[in-house]
Amino acid sequence: MKDYTQREIQRENDYKHKFSVKNNRIQQNMDRYVEGTRKQQQRQLSEELKLENSRQMYNKKLENDFYHQQSLRNHKQSQAYETLCAQVKDRNLKNQFTEYVNDMERQNIRQKTIECNNIQKSIHNSTKKRQMMYKEMLKDQIEAKKKLRTNGNMTAVEKQMNRAELKAYKNYDNQLYSFIPGINHDKFIDKGKFYKKKSSMASEGEQNRRLQELGCGRSFNLHKNREKHNFSASILPMNEPYNGTPLFINDNVNFTIDNSTKPKPKLRIPSVENSPYKAKHTQNLSMNGGSVIPTGLDHSMKLQSLNNQNSHRRGLNNPLYSSFDANIPFF
Repeated sequence: MKDYTQREIQRENDYKHKFSVKNNRIQQNMDRYVEGTRKQQQRQLSEELKLENSRQMYNKKLENDFYHQQSLRNHKQSQAYETLCAQVKDRNLKNQFTEYVNDMERQNIRQKTIECNNIQKSIHNSTKKRQMMYKEMLKDQIEAKKKLRTNGNMTAVEKQMNRAELKAYKNYDNQLYSFIPGINHDKFIDKGKFYKKKSSMASEGEQNRRLQELGCGRSFNLHKNREKHNFSASILPMNEPYNGTPLFINDNVNFTIDNSTKPKPKLRIPSVENSPYKAKHTQNLSMNGGSVIPTGLDHSMKLQSLNNQNSHRRGLNNPLYSSFDANIPFF
């Protein structure tokens, strides 16, 4: 019994000891947990404080940087505004100066334009005045000439009538009133013997010689064939006007053959229908369609002469013959 009691007591003691050890372990664990939690909290608090401090310091730094950048930005903006104001002011001054210069130039141009217009007007007025003076002078001269023409010894009609009567008298025409229409006054004889050449002009043969030396002529073909066949014409037909006076074609031209070195022109002047010289002037002429064919030539030379005359009529007027042709009497 005692043993059982001891065993039970021992077992209960063991049980108590076991629970006490277990409680101590739990208590220790509890203490360690509490201590660890406290330390962890402290650690967390310290870390939070550090983070907060660092955050505050960073925010303060950011704020300082922001203020610094803002101040720099404000300074730059103020400088830019001042620069812009200065530029605007300079531009306004430049625009004002340019406008002033343009106004001055416009005024100068306007003044010069007015002066030029005045000068042109004065020149025009003076020119017009001189023209009017010249017109009046010409008018006075015309009036004076008219008065002289009408108040002279003979009037223009009387002079014309006297000129016609003098011409009729020189040609042995006894018709006193030859200028009256309806009276035939065209019966003239050869005027060559009454014609007096100008002293300042060379003779007919001299003019032909000079033109032949220069190689000039009315037609190149005629000049070439004239040297080939050794014949010449003293007067070539011509239909061009000279000094406004129409010249009639003289188809009655006689060509002669000359075997000498120097060609000798021969002129046959025809008369009118009722002239007694008609038979004499036309006996050596052979007319073919209004063209002159030299007598005494064979058939080929006649054709060549006819072609030369036709080519001359189609040609242009030679100015070297103008003064010579003007003195040829045509009837």
